[in-house]
Parts: sequence; structure tokens; C-alpha cells
Amino acid sequence: MSCFTIEQQKLEDTGPCECCGDMTRAARARVRLHGEPHATYEVHWTGGKIRDHGAHFYVVLGGWGEGINSAEGVAVALQYRADKGGFRVIDAAGTMLTDEPRAGRPLQREEVVGTPLAEKVFELVDAIWLLDENIAEVVDASGEQDEGADEGGDNSWPFDQPRNCATFTMKQVMGGQEPILLVTHDADDHGWQFIGKTDASTKDAMLVCLEEIVHLDPSVLEVADLPPGWQAWREGPGEKWKRRKRLAGQEE
Repeated sequence: MSCFTIEQQKLEDTGPCECCGDMTRAARARVRLHGEPHATYEVHWTGGKIRDHGAHFYVVLGGWGEGINSAEGVAVALQYRADKGGFRVIDAAGTMLTDEPRAGRPLQREEVVGTPLAEKVFELVDAIWLLDENIAEVVDASGEQDEGADEGGDNSWPFDQPRNCATFTMKQVMGGQEPILLVTHDADDHGWQFIGKTDASTKDAMLVCLEEIVHLDPSVLEVADLPPGWQAWREGPGEKWKRRKRLAGQEE
């Protein structure tokens, strides 16, 4: 993970929730990357209702401080749902970012998903999740959900990695130019890779959360039980998946 530091953290109650009347809370902070101003963010949730309502993360990339025009930045909105185990990029237009003059340009979901910006945003959100003690209630709700699943709760997610797990794919896949034809379940770290027609290369590589892949192509659920160290492939969309054990040193 890149070297993020979080400063000027604030936590405050912002008033009753419109749908349930319980108190909503907001955590705000600035972020430095390698010591330089990088982003600001806010996390909003309703106390005691995270498993029902989720939480919203509003991230503004573009720096801050003297001499920096925050209006030149871009704003990304994400929804976190503890009952679904991960983050999902949503349209920033129509959220609090629309009327926030310091937020820069609110981005639509399609302007983020499948772009290099997505990797930057999720890396930053991972840092916020780990470093900001003011969102402990949100993080704890995630742990409660995991315990509930272990005790016979929602076990509908079939992969061995959580919904927000970073997975390897390609720009052509996320951009809709190519279908997913090859799925690899890595033996070393149990990570997942989703490749299209084009040979995988560094310049085309992307990291997205696993749930984004499922939203893009639900047919990958058919190979969610693929053992670590195995691959599944098919000739085209709608075709039957075939499986094989990946040999040591085998190329994609």
C-alpha cells in the first residue's frame, strides 16, 4: 500500500436520519500521499443502523491547501454495505458532492469503474478503512456481519474472497470491449484473475473489487468454486466453462 497519512480528523453528529430519525454521523479528514496533499474525504452513516443503511464514502482527489484550486479535482462516491461485504462506486451527481464547491467535478460511476482512477480510489479507501479510528463503528459492523455469516447468516456469496477483494483484470474487459474468457484462482495468495481475448499485459492491467466483476458478468459465479491453482476457460460468452489445473510456471 502507498504511504498515506491522515490528518485533521473530525467526527461529528450531523442530525437525524430522514428515514428512521436516528442520529447520523460524519467523519472528515485530509490525506497526504508521501507527505504531499492528496485528497479529502467524508464518511457518513447512521448510528446503530449500518447493517440496514450502510455507509457512504465521499472522496475528493486533487490535493488541498494554499495555492491549490480544489475545483480542479474530481469527486467519487462509494456506497458500503455491511450486508453485502464491500464497496460499490455510485454516481456522485445527486449526492452531497453536487453542491459542495470544494469537491471539484462529481464523477459518474462509468467514469470510474474500469479506469486507472478506480485503482487509486480503492487504494485510498483501503487506507481510510485501516487508519481512520473515527469510522470504527463502520468497520466493526463489517466484523459483525462476518460473524453472522459464520453462524448461518447470509452465505450467498460463493467466492472464497470477500466482495471488496482486489482482483486482477484488463481494461478491455471492464470497458466492455472483450468478454471474460479465462478465470484463474491463484495458488499462492488465493487471488482471482479475469482475462479477456487479449493476452494479459502490464499496460492493460487493472485492479477492481471482486463484486464489480460479478456485476459486470454474473456468469463467473459458475466458477466461484474453482480450487486455488486451477483455471477455467470458455470459447465465448454463454459457452460452457472448462477447467484445468494450472501447472507450475505456466503462462496465462
